[in-house]
Amino acid sequence: MGEVMDRSRRVFGHLDTFENVFPTVEEAVVEFTESDFGVTKRTGRFHMHYEGGLMACGNPCCRRGGYEFDRELGEMIRNYVAEKSIRLSCRGDEGSPKGRKIGRRCTLSVDAIIRIRYRDPALFVGRIPKAGERVGAIGLNGVFKVIAANEDTKTVDIRLASGVGQISSVIPWSTLVFIDGIE
Repeated sequence: MGEVMDRSRRVFGHLDTFENVFPTVEEAVVEFTESDFGVTKRTGRFHMHYEGGLMACGNPCCRRGGYEFDRELGEMIRNYVAEKSIRLSCRGDEGSPKGRKIGRRCTLSVDAIIRIRYRDPALFVGRIPKAGERVGAIGLNGVFKVIAANEDTKTVDIRLASGVGQISSVIPWSTLVFIDGIE
């Protein structure tokens, strides 16, 4: 296996647990075929919930590469898609381990199908959100805190739990997944 890219110094956001980044997703599985110019190298399943969102490239000489399935997953959640076929190329190279010498570009790529099983918001039907509760919302990425709940319209105003960003208003209760209520 190759050495995956270092994602710890990204400008936006930070890496967190699967449950905190994708609270509305119960399971996300990638079935993949990795190839080198059409010649199959390996096939398999990648469980993002347990293995993370970045899968290592199969090229043992590859540095700073891999496949960022979590980016695709985020887009799927925003569009509330349960299955998607994708093709990704490894962005790594075959240079020195510390990056002083950048080698030739890695030639591996994957054809994959990502399948998502969403948490069932029906489990929380009848529950009235309260200010300060942590929730996920179908179609949105991240963990949010309820700022205010309107019982007449059955909507909430939410903000990212980190406290940054704008308040999202008029989010229907039916799209909420209560984080503190997950067992």
